[in-house]
Parts: sequence; structure tokens; C-alpha cells
Amino acid sequence: MAIDTSAWGGIQLDNLSPPPEDFADLTVDEAVDLIAEWFLKNFERPEDSTPRDDGDWVYIWGGPYEHRDIIEDLFRGVASDEIIEAAIDALDRQDTQWVPSSSRVQPPEEEDASAISDDSEVRIAHADMLRRIVVLERTLAHVTRPGIGHNHPDDNLDDVEPLTGEERQAITHIITTLKTQPVEPETLQAEVVSAPEFFEANAAKIMGYLAAKGDAFLQKAVEAAGTELGKWAVRATLWVALANALKAAAEAANNWLHIVHLPF
Repeated sequence: MAIDTSAWGGIQLDNLSPPPEDFADLTVDEAVDLIAEWFLKNFERPEDSTPRDDGDWVYIWGGPYEHRDIIEDLFRGVASDEIIEAAIDALDRQDTQWVPSSSRVQPPEEEDASAISDDSEVRIAHADMLRRIVVLERTLAHVTRPGIGHNHPDDNLDDVEPLTGEERQAITHIITTLKTQPVEPETLQAEVVSAPEFFEANAAKIMGYLAAKGDAFLQKAVEAAGTELGKWAVRATLWVALANALKAAAEAANNWLHIVHLPF
């Protein structure tokens, strides 16, 4: 029976390559080499290709993951404990956090809009809006999926949830609507016109929530000798990335709307 790798997939990512399963005739070192080779084919360090925003990693394709979680999840019951621990130790010497390999990333079809040969102002603005929407869509998908801490059920840090499920669904709906807009529409729907303001409002809500949550968290971190600080920082960074993506999409959509010059 093949190892189930679905928990480590992601939106716009190729599936993980099949992990090795047969270690019966291998030494521990040979088995470790096989696991490490497979792992490094499917995951890479953030600094290899992950984009940054003001110096912080933006994990738009998933992660950061700990190799221990991945290897224990996939190889427990397939490889011996000795092999698993040895493979974890081997990867410890390279890094501790990982993201999906850039070779697995599938470029979205919407990015083809950037190749439009007509360089008219409205087409350039429309293509820019689509690019910003793609980034927003990827970022929203990541913060909506079980992410940081989803493999650590004993994590005692409250989930960082600045937006409700209904608000995330509303953002997704507007993203879908904007992606279907022609370059020069004959009419504009009310929700298209209000999209920039809606995106900005949600960005402001995220940042306001994090500011308030941060004050309360820092007090708890001091009381707990800072044991939760790293987890908070990673989760908060993902939401900051979403706020920035919302603001960028709002600006691009607003620019396109003003160039279209249709009555609102």
C-alpha cells in the first residue's frame, strides 16, 4: 500500500514524488541516504526561493515545516525507529525548517495575462490586477489551510484568526469575481466597484487584531519565559502577508477601475 502523502500537498503544487518504502535489504546509512534524497527532491530551505516581504519570509506555497514531522508522519510503520531518527539527524545538519520545493510549484494560468502584447493603459492595469489577485489567492489559501501547528495538537497557543470563516469566504468570492472581469467591461457589478474598499477594510482588521493580540501575547510570553514567541511570530507573519496582499490587490483593482472610467 502506497504511503499517503496528501497531508503535505498544497494548492498549485505538484504532488510529492512517491516516498521510498522498501528498506529490508539496506543498511541504516543506505536507508538514510534514500530518505534524505527523496526529502530534498520535494522540500527546500526557505532561502532557496521563498519570497520576502520587508525581510520576512512569505510562505505562499506552504510551510514552514519541520522535517521531523514529515518523516515521522510518512515513514512511521514503514521504516524502523533507528532509520527514522538517523534520517532526522542527517537533515538536522542541513536545516530545521522547510518549504515545498520550487520545482513543484505550478504557475497559475492567470499569469498569462501579463504576456498581453497590447500595451494599452487599461490592459496593463488589468494584467497588474490579475497578478496581485493571484498572490492574494495563494496567500489566503495558505492561511486558510491547516498550517503552522496543525501537526502539534498539544500546542497551547491560541490560534491566530483575525478573520472569520465568512469573511474569508467573502474575500474568495470577490477574488473569483475580479478574475472573471474582462479587460474593458461594458458594465461593473457593485461588488467589483466596492472590492478595493472591502480588501482595505479586511487588511486593516487583520493588522488591528494582530496589534491587540500582540500586546496580550507578549505579556503571556514573559510569564512563560518566551516559550511561545517563535510560534506567534510565524503565525503572525502569515497574516501580515495576507494583509499586505489585500492592500496590494486593492490598489491594483482601484487603479484599473479608474482607468476603465465606467459610471459606478
